[in-house]
Amino acid sequence: ANQIFSPDERWLIFARRDESSGSRFEIVRVAIDDTTMTEVIISNANHDVQRPELSPDGEYIAYIQVSDSEDQLLVARYPSGEDGEIISTNGARFPTWRGDYLYWVDGDNNLIRAETSTAPVFDYAIPEIVFSRNSDLVSPSRNFPSYDVNEDGNFVAIARTNLHEYRVAIHEDWLTLIRNE
Repeated sequence: ANQIFSPDERWLIFARRDESSGSRFEIVRVAIDDTTMTEVIISNANHDVQRPELSPDGEYIAYIQVSDSEDQLLVARYPSGEDGEIISTNGARFPTWRGDYLYWVDGDNNLIRAETSTAPVFDYAIPEIVFSRNSDLVSPSRNFPSYDVNEDGNFVAIARTNLHEYRVAIHEDWLTLIRNE
């Protein structure tokens, strides 16, 4: 489970079990200066929601909606959680918002990115593959990502792990790598 701070650092945002039913995960925010003040941002009676990620301007929240068939990446207004829109097309895990791009790992272990705009309303370009079918993008346990993108999107780091070794690959100027494929 990941926790993130709101851009104004007044709120901590994370997924937790729905306190009323105890059966589904919902995304909440808790006030830093008063932890008794908790607000549910996104809840779904039929699906768990998890892995919140805020847009750089703090106006939108990306999250994963878990389903029996295929998890999907949605983007909704923050903090209302309204107008959730599915933007993934082939499953999704581990969203990361960097600059004008939203990244995630799809169901085939491709690292995907979509250029986004949040003003005046949320919009996004057709998602594109950054790296194809890379099993190193997801940890062996499949519970956490093994990749990260720096703040301006110029570097992608992939940690390669197995039982006997641990390596980190930093892909500098990775856009040139994709253009040459």
